[in-house]
Amino acid sequence: MARPLKVKDATGALMEMSNAEMDSVADVILHYFIENNGTGNLTINAEAGWTDIGTFVDTVLTEATGTHPAAGTTSSENFVFRQNLASVTVNPSVRPLESSGTAGSMIEQTDANIVTHIIDRVKLKVASFSIGTYKLQTATPSGGTWTAVATINDSVGGASDITCTLWKRNEAAATPTRPVKTSATGDAITEMTDAEIQGLTNHWRNEINVTGIGKYALQTAAPGSGTWVQAGTGFSDTRRTIENADYSGDYTGDYVGTYTGTYTGTYTGTYTGVYTLYYAGVNYGNFSGDYSGDYTGDYTGDYVGTYSGTYTGTYTGATVVATTGTISTVKLWLRTA
Repeated sequence: MARPLKVKDATGALMEMSNAEMDSVADVILHYFIENNGTGNLTINAEAGWTDIGTFVDTVLTEATGTHPAAGTTSSENFVFRQNLASVTVNPSVRPLESSGTAGSMIEQTDANIVTHIIDRVKLKVASFSIGTYKLQTATPSGGTWTAVATINDSVGGASDITCTLWKRNEAAATPTRPVKTSATGDAITEMTDAEIQGLTNHWRNEINVTGIGKYALQTAAPGSGTWVQAGTGFSDTRRTIENADYSGDYTGDYVGTYTGTYTGTYTGTYTGVYTLYYAGVNYGNFSGDYSGDYTGDYTGDYVGTYSGTYTGTYTGATVVATTGTISTVKLWLRTA
């Protein structure tokens, strides 16, 4: 199959385009693709009609650091990643010319030949994160110009949020080597304009649906079908942890238990025993009944009441501590083959 033709030199002679020259055409297509929403583009928490490709769940403990005992109650916020995977109509108004195989004869490229010679170069460029690709990471990616699309947050109780950004690479393409076309009147050969090259973008959008190349997924590991590369550094949900901790502080509450110790005070109750009353040397006999008076001595028995005071020691139980733990990690994946 013949490659697209270009103007060779000032004489007007034509020749087939090289891979590097078709790459320059691919950049024009990819810049138009990333700057104009359509099939293949990504968003977060928007465009409900697009296809969900994964969700980042940010969880946070609702109890403050130091809460003791802790119930471990959490709240969460979902960040849904979506890709436009709508079907595409491929019908460019202008097509590059190629040699027909007969000397001096040219024909317009078919859709299949446009894909083979131009869109396949687009796929190779996307695999190396060229113009028209996305990455998910906290810092701006290196190489090229990257613009923020949307952000997601990792909320950590008692600390500032950590933000991660979905970036798109969108620097303007350099002036391309232009394929030639048949003029509007059909009686001349002219070079394609940028707008006419951009008209080939739907071939790329359609290939995303047909081949899966150019699709993205947000998940912990790469999907099992196809070849996927990680797009960016990924992002983790973290939150305060709950552990057993030493506790020292004031304690007020009810105490129920056995008390053993010396009791001094007024005792009123029933006295059962032998009490012999002598008065003026006369024995008046034994006495059993109620007794009220001061009692000093040892008392052993159950005590029920309220205790208020300072307790210092180790409390074994759930406490929200300042350290954080990773709950889950997601990465953005790009299918390249």
